Formats: sequence, structure tokens, C-alpha cells
Amino acid sequence: MPVLEAFHFGIPVAARDSTVVAETAGGAACLFEGRDVTQAAELAVEVLENAELRDSMIRKGRERLKDFTFNKVKARLKALLEKV
Repeated sequence: MPVLEAFHFGIPVAARDSTVVAETAGGAACLFEGRDVTQAAELAVEVLENAELRDSMIRKGRERLKDFTFNKVKARLKALLEKV
């Protein structure tokens, strides 16, 4: 949920690449591998200093957020439960 909250508030997301984060972000976040704090810091600086990148990430985040409306999530959950 933190990724979606960031998208909601127009905050660009730079996060560790994990299944849940990558799937939730759907390409709207900058992801880094493993636990490399140097890479994470470099990525954060890039997002802070590159206005074009930052604006693009914010736009993509807001667009991605549309996939998580109540009705869309409800329909996906219902479909999953019906398979079980």
C-alpha cells in the first residue's frame, strides 16, 4: 500500500525491486536491485535532480493508481475467489 499511497499524493517512487513492489508499481516506479544502499541513494538523487524523470514518474503513478479503484480491485478479488 505505501506505493499506492505515494502515487495518490504525487510522490515519485524509488524502491527495492521485489515481486510485490514491482507488480504494484507496474512500471511507474524506479526500482533498484537487492539491498545496495549506494544504488538506492544514487537513484533517489537522480529522481530529485531530474525534473523530467520526476514529472514522468508522478504522471505514471497517477495513471497506475487508476488500476486500483474499489470496483476494479473488487472484481479481481471476486474472480480469484471464484477460481478457488
